[in-house]
Amino acid sequence: MDRKAISLSSLVTKSTGSEGAAKGVISFCIKAETIYSETSVTFLNTNVDLSYDLTQNVFEVTDNTIVENNIEETSTTVSTNYGVRAFRCTKSTYDEDTTNAVIQQGSLVAICLKPKANSSAAVNINNFDMKFEQDGVFVLPHPASIGTEGPEKSSMSEITKENQTYRVVSRLVTQLFDGGASFNVRGNAYLVFKEERNLLASSSKALRSVQRSAENVAGESSFGMNVQIEKNFEVYENKTSNSVSFLSVIGATLALVIGFTLYKKLG
Repeated sequence: MDRKAISLSSLVTKSTGSEGAAKGVISFCIKAETIYSETSVTFLNTNVDLSYDLTQNVFEVTDNTIVENNIEETSTTVSTNYGVRAFRCTKSTYDEDTTNAVIQQGSLVAICLKPKANSSAAVNINNFDMKFEQDGVFVLPHPASIGTEGPEKSSMSEITKENQTYRVVSRLVTQLFDGGASFNVRGNAYLVFKEERNLLASSSKALRSVQRSAENVAGESSFGMNVQIEKNFEVYENKTSNSVSFLSVIGATLALVIGFTLYKKLG
């Protein structure tokens, strides 16, 4: 506290006696506030009256007294629901495949993942996992797993990205077609705030670094969808009549016997 500035401060109520500015009361307000993502969540105001006496040329504060006024306390709960959307897309583009055609055995499936329309302006997908589930059982290998630098592909999948959309193209294993006419795609996506939303105006590089790492996390969102599949059945039809087949067998047998007899005679 700068004692020289006391007499000029608007926070000071000076003594009405001969002491003047050497004795009086300093009145100020303390505010404690919780901020989340630049939004005030809750705050608390407290008024403080601090009496002082500098007539003895000794600055000492004893028996501190806080005069409590009617304090207004406001609590606000901020609920933010960011989400992602999974949908069928084509194997060569990120456009939605609205046909939702049944996938034949031996074909590839393409699943795209992006923030929902009400979330895309605020967040990006940072990481995610994706699994194929059928009758409560997860079928291996998982097409996407959580990685250190983003989602990691499996030995039977490819992961690409364009703008805010990820695309997973995966081959479907035989187990899925043996298990039924459909399977579920399930997973969790981890979201981060966009850079421009996250950074505050500050000259401190350390502060910006902390904001990017810790406060940049926007939460987690699960996703799921159902995919229809169809197993291929190939039927081979024998069009040769039974009589022809029987005669063919007899002819082949006679030819073998005659050939063996001639071989013995010549030998």
